[in-house]
Amino acid sequence: MTISTISNHISQRCGLSFDDALGEEKLQTVVANRMQKTGQITIPEYFNQIISNEEEFQCLINLLTINETYFFREPEQLHFVADQLVPKLLAHTKEKQFVRILSAGCSSGEEPYSLAMALWQRYGEDMRQWCEITGIDIDSTILNNARKGMYRGFSFRGIPTEIRSQFFEQRGDEWQINNDIRSLVKFQELNLLFGKNPPNIEPLDIILFRNVSIYFDEPTRLQIQKNMRTLLKEDGVLIVGCTETLANDLGVFNLIKEDGLFYFSKSKPEIIESHHPGFKQISPDKKNSVLAESFELVTDPLPVLTFPKNCQEQVPASICLDELRKQVEEQQYDTILPQLEELLENDSQNQDALLLKAQVLMNQKEFILSESVVRSVLQAETWNVDGLVLLGLIAKWNQQMDEALNHFKQAIYCEPSCWPAHYYLAGLYRKNSSHTQASREYRITLQLMSSSSETTGLKSISLGLPIAEIRHLCEYQIVQLEGLTDCRI
Repeated sequence: MTISTISNHISQRCGLSFDDALGEEKLQTVVANRMQKTGQITIPEYFNQIISNEEEFQCLINLLTINETYFFREPEQLHFVADQLVPKLLAHTKEKQFVRILSAGCSSGEEPYSLAMALWQRYGEDMRQWCEITGIDIDSTILNNARKGMYRGFSFRGIPTEIRSQFFEQRGDEWQINNDIRSLVKFQELNLLFGKNPPNIEPLDIILFRNVSIYFDEPTRLQIQKNMRTLLKEDGVLIVGCTETLANDLGVFNLIKEDGLFYFSKSKPEIIESHHPGFKQISPDKKNSVLAESFELVTDPLPVLTFPKNCQEQVPASICLDELRKQVEEQQYDTILPQLEELLENDSQNQDALLLKAQVLMNQKEFILSESVVRSVLQAETWNVDGLVLLGLIAKWNQQMDEALNHFKQAIYCEPSCWPAHYYLAGLYRKNSSHTQASREYRITLQLMSSSSETTGLKSISLGLPIAEIRHLCEYQIVQLEGLTDCRI
C-alpha cells in the first residue's frame, strides 16, 4: 500500500485531486506529519486510522484543503450579483420569499461576507428581508474561523481602506467584521459530493462556486454540478470564477453571457414580471442596471458600491519585480498577469518578468502557454536554471517523468546549489523505485537547506516551498527508503 491509496480514498469521498506536482508533495507532507502525531508507523496503519476514525479523516482534510482567498475577489461578479441578479430574482419571487445564495468552498468566509457587504451598500438593512447567504466548506476548522469573522491584512489586499473602515473594527493586529454583516451570513459544513443523501438546504437561487473547481478533475466537476443542480430552483444560477468558465461548460447548465460576464443557468432565461411586493413594474426598455432603483422599500438614494471594479486599479503601474514575486507566492493570480503584461510592454525581453509570467501560467495549468514563454527565455539563455526548473515542473505535472528528470538534472548541472531541483529529482527517483538515487538527492537537499535554506539557487522565480515541511519530508523519505534497501550514503 502506498500514499496513492490514501489519495484515491480522499478523491472518492471528497473529490480532491492530488495528481499535480505540488498537490502530491503536500499530501506526502501532511500524511507524514499526521502519522508522526498519531503514532502510526506505516501508511497501511494510518490508512486504517482514517477509515475507522472520522475525526482523524476530517483533521487530514482540514490540513489538505486550500484556503487561499481574500475580500472582493473578482469584484465585477459581485457587482453583477448585487446590482442585477438579485433584483431580477426578487422580482420573480412571491411575498415572504427570499433570494437564497450559497457560497460553495467559502473557506474563511471572505466571499460570502464580501457579497453581504455589497448588498448592504446597495440596499441597506432592508436586504435582511430579501436575501439569505450561506457559506459552505468541507473544512470544519476554517468554518469556525469564518464564524468569528477575524482577519489580518492579507485578506484585504486589493480593496480600498474605506471598505475596511466601514465594515470592520480593528482589534490588535486583526480586524473583526461588524455584527451587521456577520449576522447576514451563516456557515455550514458540507461536502458537495453528497451522493444519494442531499443536504437539508432550502432550494437556492444562486450558487457561487468560484475558484474552486480547478482542484477537481472533470468527472468530479460533472458530479458536483449535477448535485448543485438539484439544490437550485428552476430559474437558479451558478457562477464560477472568471477563468473557469470553459472548463465548467459540461452540459449540465445553460451558459449565459450578460453584460460581458458569463454565468450558468438551470433553465433558459426569460422575461421576468414583478410579483414581489417591494417592487414596481419595470418597463422593458429599462436596462438591468436600474432594476434596483425600483425598490419602493428604499426611500433614500441608493449608495454606490465603492469596492474596485477590477483589482488592477489598486496596483501601481510601476510595481517592482520583488513585489510581483511576493504576489506569486501569495497566489494573487487575478491581479499579477495584467501587471506583468504592462511591464513586458515596456521591456519585452525582461527575463525575470517572462519567467514570472510562465510560473503564473503554469500554476493556472496553462501548460502550453507557460512552456512557450519558458522556451523563449531559453533561446536567449540556454542554461537558465529557473527556466529549466519550470520545464521540469511542467513535465512532471503532465506525467512526462523522463522529460522532467532530464530538466531537473540540467538545472542542477548549471546550478548545483539549487535545492528545489534536487528535491524534485529525489521525488522522481522515488517514483521510479530508484531508492539509492532518491535517498542521495534527499540528503543533498537537506545539506543544502542546512547551509542556507533561503538560497534556493533560483534567480527570477520564488516557488514558496515550506522549508520546515520540506525538511521533515526529506527526513521521513530517507528513513522509508533506507528501510527498503541498503542505500545509506
